[in-house]
Amino acid sequence: MNYGYRRLGVDEAGDEQLASLFLSPDAIYTEQCSGEVTDRPAFEALVARLEPGDTVYVHSLYRLARDVQHLLVAIRAITAKGACVHFVEEHLCFSDDSANPTNTLLFQIFGALKDWEQALQLEREAEKGLLAKKAGRGRPSSVTEEQREQVRMVLRKDMRYNVARLSRETGVPESTCRVIRLRLQKDEHGV
Repeated sequence: MNYGYRRLGVDEAGDEQLASLFLSPDAIYTEQCSGEVTDRPAFEALVARLEPGDTVYVHSLYRLARDVQHLLVAIRAITAKGACVHFVEEHLCFSDDSANPTNTLLFQIFGALKDWEQALQLEREAEKGLLAKKAGRGRPSSVTEEQREQVRMVLRKDMRYNVARLSRETGVPESTCRVIRLRLQKDEHGV
């Protein structure tokens, strides 16, 4: 069976998306919410209804997910049911066919983009914090220099150390552990 999925912005009619799906309106699941919203009951209902061989049509990649990580999760949710997802605007189709080298390549590219996107976000957050500190704004750090050094010591031994575990062991927030790891990686690579 063919299904459509639309995510409309808060003040959006979505006529363009509807026209691009070429489906009867009763086969389309629609959400009217900001792209930042992660709770999407219509999408979850659609995935619950899917059976092997079904196809989900979506107007565009950015209508299914708010970022690359969310996109990978959404595509995997659909393909795990034996269905495929077709992005009309980009002319992309993903299925659970692991023998398809194009699907494999695109998933690896999306995964790399997700990692890159996260690293850029962490870098931006760290820069904002430094600028605020230099300007005398921002809240004082809740992490002592001793705790930071403890995190650095662990990461120098094993850069792949689990950040959540490191956070629990040292009492340093996960985000701070990630920023410290990012800085160590930059120093290590001379960036």
